[in-house]
Parts: sequence; structure tokens; C-alpha cells
Amino acid sequence: MPTLDQYLQRGLQNFQEIDLNSRHIGEEGVARLAEALKTNTTVTKVSLGHNFICGEAVAALADMLKVNTSVTTLNLFQNCIDDEGAALLAEALKVNTTLTKLLLRWNPIGEEGLARFAEALKTNTTLAMLYCPEDSGFEPQDANLANKLRNEIDKLTATRKKRAATLAAEAGAAGADEPVANAEVGPSGSGSS
Repeated sequence: MPTLDQYLQRGLQNFQEIDLNSRHIGEEGVARLAEALKTNTTVTKVSLGHNFICGEAVAALADMLKVNTSVTTLNLFQNCIDDEGAALLAEALKVNTTLTKLLLRWNPIGEEGLARFAEALKTNTTLAMLYCPEDSGFEPQDANLANKLRNEIDKLTATRKKRAATLAAEAGAAGADEPVANAEVGPSGSGSS
């Protein structure tokens, strides 16, 4: 598996997925990667789990999300993202039109951060999966509020999942009317795909 330097030296345009889970790339490393991803159009999945990401590194990722047009999945599980970091990511989601999955489990995000995500999802129409920190190892100050916010987030993303499934089914049905390109002809002379 490549290191951050190897990904950057080879050029991100040569990758669709960046996997730097548990690499401890640090705040500077996250900032370097985020800067490179701002203009990248090939990377669709970024995994940065268990990297102690917090503070300025979250700000760099949020800035990247505001302008990147290719990343659809961002995995930030088991980091140090708190309510302040959640607010930065939520603000980015208000303008991001590409991200469909954000994984944030095992981060110390509280009710304020969850509220920011719930608010952002009223504007953002593309995020279909937001895995919030229900198992983050912290006790919320108001468990009822935290559950209410998680339910609101789940409702907002469930609607998007259904819409995406409907669009995929419609696209598949529309494609069924098209002739199959490069169909093989079986022994009986009928086309098979």
C-alpha cells in the first residue's frame, strides 16, 4: 500500500482510491493531501481513518470538500473530530455536490456537531450516507437530543438512498431497450450477454 509521499509523487490522477488508514500522516500530511485533492478529478474514495485528525487538518479537508468534484466517499472513522470539526465539515457539505458517503464513527462529536450535520443536510442533496458517531465512546450530554438528531439525519439520507436506487433502476430499464453492444453469439445463433 502506498504511503502519502508515494501517492503524491506518482500523482493523484493515477489513483481512484487513496487508502491511508492508520498511517499517522499528521496534520501537515492531511493538509498536503487535501491541497492536492482540490483540483483532482480521478480520486473517488479517500480513507483516513485512525490518523488522529483534528483541528487544522479537519479545516483543510473541509476546504477541499468545498471545491473537489470527484470524491464520493470520505472515511474519517476513529479520529479526533469534535463539534468544531463537525461544524467545518457540515459547512462544506452545504456547497459540496459530489460526496455521497461520509464515515465519522468513533469521533467525539456531540449534539452540537450532529445538529450542524442535520442542518447541512437540509441544503445538501447528494450525501446519502452519513455514519455518525453513535459508538464514539463518549456519553452525550442529552441522549434524547442526540438520538433525535441521528434519526433526523437518517431520515434525510434515507430519502436520498431511495432516490438513488430509483434513478439506478430507471437507468437500467432505459438501457434494456438499447441493443447489447458486442453481444456474443451462442451455438444456437442467439445473442447472449
